[in-house]
Amino acid sequence: MYRVALCDDEPAILEATRELCGKALDELEADYEITSFLGPRPVLEALRQGVPDHHVFVLDIDFGGTENGIQLAEALRKSGYEGDIIFATGHREFALEGYSVQPIQYLLKPVEPAALRDALRLNYERTYRRRHLIIHPKEGTQAIPIGDIYYIEIMGRTATFHTGQGNFNCPARLKDLELELLDDNFVRCHKSFLVNLYKIQRVKRYEFQLKNGEVVPIGKSHYTAAQTAFIRFHNR
Repeated sequence: MYRVALCDDEPAILEATRELCGKALDELEADYEITSFLGPRPVLEALRQGVPDHHVFVLDIDFGGTENGIQLAEALRKSGYEGDIIFATGHREFALEGYSVQPIQYLLKPVEPAALRDALRLNYERTYRRRHLIIHPKEGTQAIPIGDIYYIEIMGRTATFHTGQGNFNCPARLKDLELELLDDNFVRCHKSFLVNLYKIQRVKRYEFQLKNGEVVPIGKSHYTAAQTAFIRFHNR
């Protein structure tokens, strides 16, 4: 599921932005979920529970007082959030400062529906619809968004795909999956595990800690290669 988070301190604008996003995503025929945060505090509280798994945050900048959306975006980045950020604000003067957190778009209020649609389309195509993995469970054929996969585990002849939307099982060989996902930032870290580098929070000796709180083991024979892949990925 494609997940969008919105944050604004004005309820009417938050609801209006939610409606605009819904219309834009309906046009894309997306399977989506929109989460609304009224001001920065609920977002910061959510960060204490773990790194958000939203594909994109649409943030206001001026929250009044000393808080602003750029500081919130910095907190998101420091937490390990690697998704996209779109700023929606009425203040042009924040533009240069805002780009320090690498937003994909800077929209001026009142937000033009077409501009918001184009920004969401860019994120949707790049991070979600870019590619799906086709698997064949007992129930039939299923398409799993590659960006939703945290890791893949092999037990016997069965592969379990651990995703943000649940686990899925099907017959497969890890060697074949490794080749298929080579260009999608997956790394073999164990004889039985393939992990998505986007989903790793940190690496410890002989284990990856993921953003959803799970831990994936790193085999001794894979440790150097897995650690190198992790470092290169983040340096890039």
